[in-house]
Amino acid sequence: MKIYSKLQIFLCVTILSASSIAQAAPKGIESAATAGSDLSTPAPMIAFMQSRFSLDEKGKISYRYAVTNDKKNKQDIVLVIFDEVGQIIGSRDDRDFEIEHGMDSATTESILKENAAALFTPPDWEGSITFGMYDEDNIRIGWNPFRDDVTGKSKDGIKPGVKLAGFGFYSHALPGIGSVQMEGNSSIPKMLKYDPNSEVSVIDQLLIIEENDHAYGNAAVPAIILQTPFDPVATLEQLQDHIKQWTTSELLDRAFHSKLRRSLQEAIKAYRKKDTKVAIEHLETTRQLIKKEQPDSDKSDPQNEENEILYVTRGLVIDKLAARILDFDLKYVINHTGG
Repeated sequence: MKIYSKLQIFLCVTILSASSIAQAAPKGIESAATAGSDLSTPAPMIAFMQSRFSLDEKGKISYRYAVTNDKKNKQDIVLVIFDEVGQIIGSRDDRDFEIEHGMDSATTESILKENAAALFTPPDWEGSITFGMYDEDNIRIGWNPFRDDVTGKSKDGIKPGVKLAGFGFYSHALPGIGSVQMEGNSSIPKMLKYDPNSEVSVIDQLLIIEENDHAYGNAAVPAIILQTPFDPVATLEQLQDHIKQWTTSELLDRAFHSKLRRSLQEAIKAYRKKDTKVAIEHLETTRQLIKKEQPDSDKSDPQNEENEILYVTRGLVIDKLAARILDFDLKYVINHTGG
């Protein structure tokens, strides 16, 4: 049976409460309404996350994010959530501590602050970390506008047409692709209309609001766990398993995946035989295959990433973010095996 700690439950409630606040807080909606928005007909929310990742001089991998709220939206973004990402530097898992020592309120508060300090957070926002919703080895990260516990008032979210940077953290894990959820502050009381003669019930209206008060996107997140000492075979095998998932989410063409898989498999065979030179040649070949399809795959600073259209509508065989991540991971393996 899975054990959930007091802090884990507390943070889950905190994130769920923040989500409820996101649906109930009227301030951003009133601002949008002033601009003439028709709140009675919610449209699908459009939001983007831009990912940047780099290796620093101490060997840590920096992950930085910016969130854009599309100008067509009618609500502020008031919650940004990563589900199931790899461990980040500075975060603390309280479960073993609680089992061994117990947990009091002071310790809980200390861990909350310690985990929040592990995150990069924009001004007037606050971040939190919880553990093991689905996988005990992963974490869940959430950011929301700062809320004053005394007054109950929250700072503004990300308004339509605004891009907010400053989210992020450090990790020792290489990037893969994960999902990010960006929640709006749809004001349910303002958007509901009760009409006994209407064929649209209040429940149906609630479902419509719920379907249109958030957006999902892809982001670079810690996913490939590095061993000490570094093991290129274990790293590439994890990477193979990870990119296989991309074929089912319109990030990677199946035929192109087969080419990449064969090339990576040859590199793995060479590493197992201690033939580093041949292994690196295969990895460089793989990078060239990627660069042929996405010329900017080796650039660390994405350009207009949020405007990219899915490859299926453009005849591309690999998503731009996926290409950048894969190139970064392969280059890391090459550089750490003498390349």
